[in-house]
Amino acid sequence: MTVSVQHTSKLLGLAAVAATLALVAPTAPPAHANVDPGTSATCAAGDPELADASWRVPIVGTTVTITADCRGSSPSLLARGVDALIGSDTLSSMNQAITFGLRIGTTSTIRGNGLNTAIAALGGDATSSSNLIASIAVSAATGAGTADANGLLGVGVSLAVGGVGANSATTNALPGGIAIASSNHPLSGRNARATALLGISSATATADPNDGAVCTALYGSAQVTDRSGANIDSCTSVGFLFQRYQEGDGPVWFAVKNPFSVRLIAPIGDGLTGLIDSVGDLVDLPPAVGEVLGSSFVPEFQRDLIRVSFSNGLHFGTDIFGGAGSSDNGSSGSSDNGSTSGSAGSSDEPDPTPTLTRANASSTKRSPIDPIAALIKQIVPAPR
Repeated sequence: MTVSVQHTSKLLGLAAVAATLALVAPTAPPAHANVDPGTSATCAAGDPELADASWRVPIVGTTVTITADCRGSSPSLLARGVDALIGSDTLSSMNQAITFGLRIGTTSTIRGNGLNTAIAALGGDATSSSNLIASIAVSAATGAGTADANGLLGVGVSLAVGGVGANSATTNALPGGIAIASSNHPLSGRNARATALLGISSATATADPNDGAVCTALYGSAQVTDRSGANIDSCTSVGFLFQRYQEGDGPVWFAVKNPFSVRLIAPIGDGLTGLIDSVGDLVDLPPAVGEVLGSSFVPEFQRDLIRVSFSNGLHFGTDIFGGAGSSDNGSSGSSDNGSTSGSAGSSDEPDPTPTLTRANASSTKRSPIDPIAALIKQIVPAPR
């Protein structure tokens, strides 16, 4: 494969969309331990050999590692069973590790007997590990990106596209869980982590200020941090409706979410959809790829029936009387856009009200119908 210099930057998006490509279009199984020295390496699940395309730099004498490692994996029974039913090798072709280095240190690794796919390009490091028949792990990384996906009777998807700073994405999908982490900040490095048990959690880190953590699971956790590990957005859910969340270094809130205030968000992030156009002249990408990457399918509860914070005293609030644009202002008995709040024991402390959330910041989106709020408004007048 020959790639001109002007096309090199366009290949940065290839790994980010390759995982989605595998989901929407069948491909041929890779040759076992296939290598093109200094350029690419591929291997299939169960391959006992390391696909090593590493090369030694002249004069300097150092070795640039370009490898695809499937030695700790075995073919997925799920993929074999489904392919036998539909008469194709679509899923089996996903059970592989693919590395495109182009003389840059790049690695991909798959482990376990689940359906694992790892794709790394131009400096990325992708690892997918899953066990048991119904487990799926997909990771893709480019540039200064590290993606680590893990599945145990769940689906883990990690995408990391490195920019000026290093980005990382890590997922842990527990039984019945879908965990998605996408990190694609072009300037400052970001870390995205998500864990889900019987439900879905996502962590999205791009340049979009509305990105962040979503937890909608029996047990779920998600967090976005900067390169130093400082919190940007985080959440934890127990029983779906009981959640803990924090924005930046603001107060920690414990809330009971309103189950009727659901909206769907796109966990991959708008920033990645632009990468499709940049690789369009290099590979033939079906239109379905863009639709999948840009689709909104992760449910998020926007409003709180009640929330409590113990930072700098006791603070509480509710979104029952307000729409998506409501927020606390911390004054006892006051209201802002219909949302009530109160505090105790903190008259001389500033209110730890967080900044506007992703739900509150999207004023252009129509709020969902909220029967609980509508009923209460008929019974209890809004505070003045």
